[in-house]
Amino acid sequence: MSKKEVTKKEETALAPAEQASFVNDLDASDIIIPKVLLMQAISQLVEQDKAKQGDFVHSLDEVVVGSKESSPVEFIVLGMFKTLQTFENNNYVKTEALTPENSSLPWEEVSAGIKINRTKTMNYYVIRPDDVENMTVFPMVLTFKRTSLKGGKKLATKLMILHEFGAASYAKTFNLVAKSEEGEKGKYYVMDVIDGRKSTDVEISQAVKWSERLKTDNVQVHETEDEAKTTGAPVDNSDIPF
Repeated sequence: MSKKEVTKKEETALAPAEQASFVNDLDASDIIIPKVLLMQAISQLVEQDKAKQGDFVHSLDEVVVGSKESSPVEFIVLGMFKTLQTFENNNYVKTEALTPENSSLPWEEVSAGIKINRTKTMNYYVIRPDDVENMTVFPMVLTFKRTSLKGGKKLATKLMILHEFGAASYAKTFNLVAKSEEGEKGKYYVMDVIDGRKSTDVEISQAVKWSERLKTDNVQVHETEDEAKTTGAPVDNSDIPF
């Protein structure tokens, strides 16, 4: 083989690495973090027969990643943030960070003939151990609100217990399940959390890496039409105790 041919082969072998080098220049503000959505009877994907009530769906890929209590979504917590969602006459208006200024606002009021509803949410950045194993790990967001807010508070309590023992949030896994309940308009599902197992060294390594990447104010979380719908009972301001 001639020197020219060897050089050409080496250049071809290096090309993929060179083409992928731009990834190192990306940060959290350049990507969209998908959510894990709980499907209800009014969810768009259920109406389109792409999912069933009680399924958990990847918001960007629109694929089912778990279902009800029979197929939990195992996850590892990276961090948490709280938001406030505002609705006017049951139409979604905005989502904003929960602050001392807006945390004391009433969850329901009428102003200038417009009915205003506010919903506090607890949001957790997570990764899935299944994705770590398949080398497809990428952070996602679990949002607990309204009838599912109790599940978010339950998870916060479990994380606080870990903290008291000097362990990080990613020291163990948890499982996300959907439990069926009955209301005035029929059956609906709420999110709940149950304990998992100790995280592996590889899982912890990935959790630490992504935790650092997400430390920015410019993280973009995927918002969907289903997320904007007002489902479940409203939540009083005292329901998030911190």
